[in-house]
Amino acid sequence: MGIRRFATLAVAVTVLTGEVTAWGDTSPGGTEVVSVAQDGTAGTGLDPDISGNARYVAFSSTAPLDPLAAPSGLSTVYVRDRSAPGRTMLISRGYPIEAFTLSAVAAPWEAPANGSSGSASISADGRYVAFATEATNIADGYVGYGRHIVVADRDPDGDGSYDEPRADGGMDYGFVSLGVPNETRNDRPSLSGDGATIAWKETDSEGTRVVVARLAKDSSGALAPPDPTTYRRLAPEATVGTEDRPRVSADGTQVVFGRASCEDCEDRATSVWVHDVGGAKTGRVDSGAFSGRARRPSVSGNGRLIAFEHREPDGTGQVVVADRNSPSRVFVASRDASGAATDSAEPALSGDGRYLTFLTSTAVLVRDLTVDTAREQAGLPRLDAELASPSAGPCGTCPANGPSTGPALSSDGSVTVFASAADDLVPGCCAGSVFARAFRPTVSGDATDYGTVTVGESAERTITVRHNGFGPLKVDSVALAGPSAGDFVVSTAETCAGAVLHTTGTCLVTISFRPVAPGRKDAALVVTAGGAPVAIALTGGAGPPRGGLTVDPPSVVFGEPVLALSPAGSRLVRVGITGGVPITVERVSIAAGPRFSAEDFAITATTCAPAVLAPGATCTIEVTASPRGAGQRIGALLIQAAPPELSLLVPLQDAGIAPAVSLSPAVARPRRVVQLAGSGFPAAHDVTVAFGGFTTTVRTGADGAFGAPVLVPAYTDIGDRRVVAAVPGLPLSAEAPLLVQPGTYQPPNFTSRR
Repeated sequence: MGIRRFATLAVAVTVLTGEVTAWGDTSPGGTEVVSVAQDGTAGTGLDPDISGNARYVAFSSTAPLDPLAAPSGLSTVYVRDRSAPGRTMLISRGYPIEAFTLSAVAAPWEAPANGSSGSASISADGRYVAFATEATNIADGYVGYGRHIVVADRDPDGDGSYDEPRADGGMDYGFVSLGVPNETRNDRPSLSGDGATIAWKETDSEGTRVVVARLAKDSSGALAPPDPTTYRRLAPEATVGTEDRPRVSADGTQVVFGRASCEDCEDRATSVWVHDVGGAKTGRVDSGAFSGRARRPSVSGNGRLIAFEHREPDGTGQVVVADRNSPSRVFVASRDASGAATDSAEPALSGDGRYLTFLTSTAVLVRDLTVDTAREQAGLPRLDAELASPSAGPCGTCPANGPSTGPALSSDGSVTVFASAADDLVPGCCAGSVFARAFRPTVSGDATDYGTVTVGESAERTITVRHNGFGPLKVDSVALAGPSAGDFVVSTAETCAGAVLHTTGTCLVTISFRPVAPGRKDAALVVTAGGAPVAIALTGGAGPPRGGLTVDPPSVVFGEPVLALSPAGSRLVRVGITGGVPITVERVSIAAGPRFSAEDFAITATTCAPAVLAPGATCTIEVTASPRGAGQRIGALLIQAAPPELSLLVPLQDAGIAPAVSLSPAVARPRRVVQLAGSGFPAAHDVTVAFGGFTTTVRTGADGAFGAPVLVPAYTDIGDRRVVAAVPGLPLSAEAPLLVQPGTYQPPNFTSRR
């Protein structure tokens, strides 16, 4: 049976039943009602959208969640600030006109909107909110009647404070309108992350199509309406699906949309398309076994992944993901742990493309696509999907008792929002409301005993910090605490601080125990993740001595800075053991970590892995370096042993020369040529030189230097400017100042006389 949808969540709906175990795991998290008034009174809501930073949720509601809300029966757009203590703001605000009677509580300079508003879309930072409206009294500059698009700016002065009142008591919002007055009906807008690119559906007597436009901003970010003659209309010969909203990627480069018909589709079936905004090219996404009956697309932040529904003739569906990276692939993402496809709909991707949420008959589920892919490649079964709509009742892992609609994810996948007819998502409340489910994973690690270590010597152990639960979790810091914290030292090569862990993810902290006096020593490794500290016990100086790995040298430094991409030499690391028990070295690798430049280092030879080191035996690892950036750069050599706590992280360090450029002369007029000299760039490598809207490519010599002429274009603005030289694909660039002065009407060497 296909998924049953509902148009109004406030009415009763038919709930389909199924095996509870099919809905997936329920990890630690919290569900909150989003469609609430400032006093906490819950109301109905639809069409939620969440900002990339997960703080703001935009939605529409016919409930009076604000004293200035539209009259009963009219839909109004709100934004809920989820940060404590929480605040709900009315966005679709109107002004008084003669044909409208003010509500008793409305200030004289503001009035309820006199038409319905909905289909809200919000920018990544929550500043801009786009919506469709039939109101004629919103101060958006729209002259005419009919449903049109409005973009609200919650911070028109650009000071970083949203929802500020004006001196006259009204809300300080800026509004711009889009659409052709009196000629088109406009609906279902979608904003890019920065709020500058917008797409929507436009309908006129000739059909429905997708329109794309760019919004101009001043230096404070205040919006200006685009010229309607610059609107880009896509696929005017085809009707856009009535259930589809075009979706703009967060970076504003891609627009995906569904079409209800197309010339090359059998039986004019629905299809999904993507438009490259910069290249002005449009191509079809659904293909092969998933061609036709495709709709409701979603797109990742960079446009790489596109998810969509694929419906079968019997009405059942599955969620399909197209990965446009090379090599491209298309796969069913809504399979369960057994690998069977589940009846599913309404996919939405997180901005980073890692997480995917979708609907089943009564549940909102979320999958980690990266984990799914890794387990598939390793020949392992899928994990259960995460249940994002769990009941607050005694079951705990059961789905809520009503269907949901309109799921959306924050940029990192940590929060999903949706509207639901269920009345048990939070205790005793709120059928038909908008909800947010925040995933709250934690970390853990095993207590570690170093045994007795002679004063003046040291023993190393590596703590594996594990992700528990579901969703992203950033490790804020690692530190030592406890009465004997001074006897322990955290290696600079730890991979945890700053790392973002996901399901099945781990990071490593190597800690040395260096007692300064005999006796038992107790301390703790405190890992703070998501703002919550977790203590992992460390004990030394008690019990028999324990063996471990040793390395010589304890850290590797590759000497003086060299040109980027140039060899910095090779170093040999010798590995031995202490104690009388053999130790197995399973693998050696260059560790990844948020602070590491792992791409700088490589293992070129080893006798260590896999190997069993007997007492007195040693093995070697040869490591080379070639910096891919400037300044000091660090990494770590990971020696993985069994048991895991005997593993070691060996700090690595190289350094790259910082590039520099200079101009001669450094002062010039438009239409003149200056000479740019560069040094410290990669040897025999391309460098791009950019100035005045023009980019040229030059080649460096064996010494990393180059020279190039730079034209000062005729239209160059007067004042201080910058010429930038950069290495494509590397974090290497340098710039030189150029003072552009106005020209003169006198010819050169002209001598004037009286």
